[in-house]
Amino acid sequence: MTPEKAIKLGVNDWLRARSKLANATTGTRGSAGEGLTVFQALSAGGIAGTAQFVATNPMEMLKIRFQLAAAARKEAIEAAVAKGLPEPDIKLPGIRQLVAKLGVSGLYQGTTSTLLRDVPFSMMFFPLYGYSRERLSHLGTVGTLVAGCLSGAFAAAAVTPMDVVKTRLQAEDAKVLYDGLGDCVRKIYASGGVKAFFSGVVPRAVVVGNLFGISLLCFEVMKAFAK
Repeated sequence: MTPEKAIKLGVNDWLRARSKLANATTGTRGSAGEGLTVFQALSAGGIAGTAQFVATNPMEMLKIRFQLAAAARKEAIEAAVAKGLPEPDIKLPGIRQLVAKLGVSGLYQGTTSTLLRDVPFSMMFFPLYGYSRERLSHLGTVGTLVAGCLSGAFAAAAVTPMDVVKTRLQAEDAKVLYDGLGDCVRKIYASGGVKAFFSGVVPRAVVVGNLFGISLLCFEVMKAFAK
């Protein structure tokens, strides 16, 4: 979480600062918060999301594989205990073992689906946050927290379908189950219709909303402290 948020927030903030400086020079005044135009706000968010993906997708991939391995280990132990057998000695893979098994291409498995989740998320979140924070500026730090939580929750809910697809495509047996992104989308729809794409949307919106609200609050406080 730490490098992901640091990269995403840092790149977006830097690009917004450059855009504000350019607007001050040309006399441009946008309506997307902090004087930015909608195009500038969307571009800054999209580039920030792409930069974060390039740097952190391998970590996301390793996290998913660790979680799947732990779940499989738990199921195997429970199955053995239920049959009255001794617990199997199943060791979880180490980072080096997973990296060696996946390789560079494996660490970026599900690239398209991840980009289709992270870039639109950032393109929605940052403009919404900039706009709402400006409107809630009279509330001080509370306004920053509320703006971050609401913007994060909305953006997270909106891209939940691609998060569902991404998770399926990054599973260990994904290459056996799905013949690419389109096939994965078709099979998810066939299994549960549109509703299947929004599985877990409420907890995801709550978690991501609170996470970004707190992250943005800390980010803004640290920026003010560093000045």
